[in-house]
Amino acid sequence: MSDGGSASGAGGDGAVRVRGSCHVFFAYDVGLSVDLEAASRLITEVAQRQLMRQRRRAATWFQYEPAPLLVSHRAGPVRVGRFETDGTADCTLYDFGAVSVCFRVPIDGPLGDLPTLSDDLYDNDALLFESRRRVEDLLATVRSAVTDPGVSGVVEDYAVFAFTAWDPALAAEDIIDRHAELLARMLLGERGELSSRQVAECLASRVAFGRTDAAVVDWHAAAVFDPEPADAIAVLEHANVELAEMRLLDGKLDGVLEHAHAVLAGRGERRVWPIGPSAGDLRRLAVLQMDAAALFEGVNNAIKLVGDQYLARLYRLAAGRLHLPEWDANVLRKLETADSIYHKISEFRTHRRMEVLEIAIVVLIAVSIVIGFLPWGGK
Repeated sequence: MSDGGSASGAGGDGAVRVRGSCHVFFAYDVGLSVDLEAASRLITEVAQRQLMRQRRRAATWFQYEPAPLLVSHRAGPVRVGRFETDGTADCTLYDFGAVSVCFRVPIDGPLGDLPTLSDDLYDNDALLFESRRRVEDLLATVRSAVTDPGVSGVVEDYAVFAFTAWDPALAAEDIIDRHAELLARMLLGERGELSSRQVAECLASRVAFGRTDAAVVDWHAAAVFDPEPADAIAVLEHANVELAEMRLLDGKLDGVLEHAHAVLAGRGERRVWPIGPSAGDLRRLAVLQMDAAALFEGVNNAIKLVGDQYLARLYRLAAGRLHLPEWDANVLRKLETADSIYHKISEFRTHRRMEVLEIAIVVLIAVSIVIGFLPWGGK
């Protein structure tokens, strides 16, 4: 493959210069739920020792219910090829048990350098290790405020290239049109040239508002042209968190269905009375089902877009690229299946209990009749 800078320079695409930063997100799950007020107090107690600061995250055009907790850590710069992070790591803690870690890579140079940066960010072990370490440190601080604490093995990463200024000062959509192939390689993390069909597919999910507001969203990364990109970045970050939580929830529901199958197959605990699945089996299944449903509702209702159709369209584009509707449908289907199995097990248990009671009544009647014919039965 040819180098991203030289390839773009040959075609003249690298002549445009951009300024901004690349936001690299890593989404984790750390528990079933988080008491954000209690977590805030715990962080305040150790803030000076751990060199962190916190605040409630709030954006202009959308609302969280409740607002997540943003905790900033001072960290040494992490090298990413020819670039490096700015030395900070922001952890956003959500009440439904998720944490999103953000590293920022300052950008000030030719657009042609960015496909190489994007490629270096793909499955970057250094950033992954640093992000997990930050999450583990945060969880150690707020553990008592977390229900069922533990860092999950599921992690989702996403990069947002946020450009606040560019030269020449064209309209944002003109920059996208004139440098389509270069932007597509940046979004895909591809150093070599792409086909026109692949470029068109990559740039298909785009949205624009004014002359300086535009965004292109793909599955690995997004490009945001906006002098004040904070809200757009937060929407894309939330979409990445939602994907991580849906993947985790999908795996948990697989476990619920496997447990239900084991119960129905009679591979549960030994029982003295042959009345089918035990009350403990049914209770565990109900708890797993309720936890999964609560997580699904918490993730999907966490963000409310208010009065800004641009951000709403941006979120829909991101959700489509990350296949969130398909994940949601799959999770809902498994929740419905788990609910159906729960009712079947409950009915089966009720029927078996009634059978045992009927047998007991018949036995008691038989015993009373037999006793009547015994010599001492009359007494």
